[in-house]
Amino acid sequence: MFEATKADYLVWLYSRNIARGIDGTIWYHMDNYGWNKSGLLDGTNTPLPAYDAYAVLTTALDGAVYLRDINDLGAGVLGFEFKKDNRLWVLFSEDDTQKTIPEPDWVNSIYDLFGNTIVPLEGMISFDRPIYIDFDNAPPKADNDELTTDEDKSLDITLTANDIDGDDLTWHIVTPPAHGSLSGKRLISLTRLRQTSMELTALHSK
Repeated sequence: MFEATKADYLVWLYSRNIARGIDGTIWYHMDNYGWNKSGLLDGTNTPLPAYDAYAVLTTALDGAVYLRDINDLGAGVLGFEFKKDNRLWVLFSEDDTQKTIPEPDWVNSIYDLFGNTIVPLEGMISFDRPIYIDFDNAPPKADNDELTTDEDKSLDITLTANDIDGDDLTWHIVTPPAHGSLSGKRLISLTRLRQTSMELTALHSK
């Protein structure tokens, strides 16, 4: 139980500190058990569970960028969302009892703190120790619409689009020559899900 708890805590400590922008985190001891058996290797330098968990953690989060705290998956479930190549969730059971959540959309893989694959059961994920959920690159979504106006009249156009994993979004305005052309200021207010809004300037294409 002690070694399992140590492994769980290591994943929590390092992922939380990365999320909080802490530049470095030092585990107290590496080998030969160390002070109060806090070491990651035993007396024969054999990796303990916390060492194996650390190896998976560093592979998953090295170079990752923190996006947000996760606190909307139900009581007792918390975690952090990061972005590396794709989005990555690190989830915890707050009281170490089993929690069950629906499998999110666009999941690529789910694995435990030691890198073992977790297979959802009937679309549900159950866990009582730290898990990772790695997402596919989700395609952007946008609203389509058509607007018309009289000649030489101004027209406000709202472009609504979001992309959950932060891909660049592009847009095009198509104006058939028989119906004239569009001119004026083209500023898009682009809101990405769970990120702040931003403005960008783009040229239309005919």
